[in-house]
Amino acid sequence: MILDICCASIIIGLLYSVLALGTITSFRLVGFPDMTPDGSFLIGAAISGVCVVGGLPWWSAFIIGVLGGCLCGVITAFLYLRFHISKLLSGILNMTMLYSISLRIMNRSNLSLQSSKNTIWHLFNSSDNLYLSLFICIIIVTALVTLYYLFLKTIAGLRLRALGDSESTFEKKGFPVSKYTYFGLAISNAFAALSGILVSQYQGFVDIGMGTGVVIISLAGVIIGETLLKPETVCKLLLAAVLGMIIYQGVITFCLQMGLPATDLKIATAVVTILFIAFRQLQNIKSNNDRQIGNQSI
Repeated sequence: MILDICCASIIIGLLYSVLALGTITSFRLVGFPDMTPDGSFLIGAAISGVCVVGGLPWWSAFIIGVLGGCLCGVITAFLYLRFHISKLLSGILNMTMLYSISLRIMNRSNLSLQSSKNTIWHLFNSSDNLYLSLFICIIIVTALVTLYYLFLKTIAGLRLRALGDSESTFEKKGFPVSKYTYFGLAISNAFAALSGILVSQYQGFVDIGMGTGVVIISLAGVIIGETLLKPETVCKLLLAAVLGMIIYQGVITFCLQMGLPATDLKIATAVVTILFIAFRQLQNIKSNNDRQIGNQSI
């Protein structure tokens, strides 16, 4: 029983770690406090849900959903770059619009995927074996982390990382800030949409409220991972996102098993995040040397 609970917790942590990779991209690499993933997470789930219910194969539903997430990131970048709306407000405005758009896409507040035979979990784990689901999650996350790590070693990836380090220096070097802002936010929200697709297909339904607060959840995971690993390289930064989300879900699962009401989960998330932030600040004061990679101002 305990082993099954731990396994289920790790699965959820791995699925949400895909979202955390997007948070790493926007908050750490691009230096953009993007709130759009609350909407793009839901958009990805809604689009893929409608696709699989309509009979499209799972891979096409994935592609269309991820492209929808990319478009969400591009819209936020457009609001910031063209209308000079602040970074934070651009994401919030877009996130608000995406809620209504998701309702339009699904034409209802809740969409069941149980009857569909086109989901990735039904095709590769029709027996609903918990440990096979864990294996599938490990394969998916390992492949994503590896591919993204290799991308960040390319010229485009290095420039994306340079944008977050210093936007003014990036511009002085003659690199197009707007182009890489669009690019970075598209990648970030593509990860968020992909996470929404995986989570919705795993749980068997899409709910209009499933995207609410996912940015805070992913930030909590990232902060936990960074506190423990103190990433000084890109590889460690990506691993911190995965490890942090697994630990976060483990803590939440433990709290629920100890009798914490589900209505208090938001409080638990805030408390866990505050504790890890405070612990990291104390570590930085004692060492007086913070060499963690990425934009640490947000």
